[in-house]
Amino acid sequence: PEEIFELRYLHTFAIGSNCIRGPLPSQSICNSTSISSLLLDGLHTASSCRSGLLFGLVPGQYQLNSNAPSVRLSDQLHPCLFSMPNLETLHMSGNGLVGTLPDISDDNRRFNILDLGLSHNHLTGKAYL
Repeated sequence: PEEIFELRYLHTFAIGSNCIRGPLPSQSICNSTSISSLLLDGLHTASSCRSGLLFGLVPGQYQLNSNAPSVRLSDQLHPCLFSMPNLETLHMSGNGLVGTLPDISDDNRRFNILDLGLSHNHLTGKAYL
């Protein structure tokens, strides 16, 4: 529920390795002033989202079900995440994200992110250092 992001003392929100269906309440997440760690790795990689390869003949090898949700950056993660006032850790690895990252090189805005994880996605854009 969106109200979870209104909790005053919520510092870490981790929902990795889940089978999330539907969009995350991005605006509610972005409005949080207490979250310092947002861990959204593998939003659709839980075992309930996988099926065995070769009809289960190869133990431990899986593929995502064809009906697993396709997570897109524009649907799931709003650019405002990059400017949350207390956010220092943002992990979005393993979501198959597509799209272009927002330009966060604006020197007039303050960015607090110290740890950014974006591996195993299909993102494009420039790396601003």
